[in-house]
Amino acid sequence: MKKIFLLLMLITAFVSCNKDEGSSENLNLIVKNNTDAELLEVQVEIQGQNLTIPSLSPATASESFQVEGAYRYAYIQLKDGNNQTYVLQPIDFTGETFYTRGTLTYLINGLDTSNQSIDLDYIYSE
Repeated sequence: MKKIFLLLMLITAFVSCNKDEGSSENLNLIVKNNTDAELLEVQVEIQGQNLTIPSLSPATASESFQVEGAYRYAYIQLKDGNNQTYVLQPIDFTGETFYTRGTLTYLINGLDTSNQSIDLDYIYSE
């Protein structure tokens, strides 16, 4: 009887140590539109994972996406209300911090119509 009790205690200890802790093990990613323009077909690529936001009104944020991790910027493609396409294309992430927990918010602060680029900033909180 003592052996069975000991075995059950060991199994319980093992299972509780390996318990998935849910969202605390992932990064929450949010995209916020800080422009005066309606943003359409917002595509964000994070570590091979494609996130799609159909539209973002001015001064609004997307839902929170759970990702394994991300850098302070990513590949982003979107359209404005005039169907003009804008792209932010990272070159590399050398020396950048890879965030794996907490909340990372990408702030789209502006659209450069001359070269169709995106002005992006970020906020990170643990």
